[in-house]
Amino acid sequence: VLDANKYDYILGASSVLKIIDELLMNVSKKKIVKNGVVFHTKKGCSIHVMDMNKTIYGKRRRVIIAYNVDMAADQIEIMTRKIEQAGDEYRNHVNSINKSMIHQIEKIGSPFVKMIEKDGNWIFEVDQANVRRAKKKAGKSALITTLDNSPDMILAEYFEKYIIEKIFRFSKQYASLRPLRRRISQRVKIDVFLSFLGYYIIAFIRELLSEKRINVTDEELISEIPKIRLVVKCDAKKGTYEYNIVGNSDLQKSIIDALELDKSVDNIKKLVLQ
Repeated sequence: VLDANKYDYILGASSVLKIIDELLMNVSKKKIVKNGVVFHTKKGCSIHVMDMNKTIYGKRRRVIIAYNVDMAADQIEIMTRKIEQAGDEYRNHVNSINKSMIHQIEKIGSPFVKMIEKDGNWIFEVDQANVRRAKKKAGKSALITTLDNSPDMILAEYFEKYIIEKIFRFSKQYASLRPLRRRISQRVKIDVFLSFLGYYIIAFIRELLSEKRINVTDEELISEIPKIRLVVKCDAKKGTYEYNIVGNSDLQKSIIDALELDKSVDNIKKLVLQ
């Protein structure tokens, strides 16, 4: 794709590639802010953009490095939260650690925590090397392009297609929709509709939370929403039932408040009884 001559392109360069990972690690945030231009998004977010040429796969290519202060703060906050959640899980089961629990703790805190066996005991440890790497790369991203437009115009054009990619990624990763193996128009319309509808619900909840200054990722919402429960308490003597919407984590409780689910208990009860 990089060597194609027929089309111009803007490619999001993943840090999974070693050369991109090294680039994001070595180009400091101060340098990007000092030498770059500022791009303002429609949501009022400021992104610093720096233009450079780098040898990638044997050729000099145009690379746009972007640094988003808000995204950096969000990524560091998510990292901190993952470490805290893994630590809580460890402390809650410190006296009953088994292989399954070790795997669960490392999964929750990945890649920032690790469990180390010492003298027959399992010790919870924060991987400081990965924490430092994450902090260095936080908020930074890279684009490779053949276009001659200004860096801010390239970034704006790239973001225009990002929401479409995100919706279809949602359909594959989280909505668990099957691939379109048959090109039947009605099936395609249904799959696309479900993708947009599912993502709209997530985006709507995220916007409600952002109004309350609660910043969360789509992945966190998708993980937490299914854990919200309708709890039914039965008083056998009186023959009465009490219905409550319950969330265990702070985020689940925030979702309940944002959607005002407590006010919708009667409607939810009717659906359950049906």
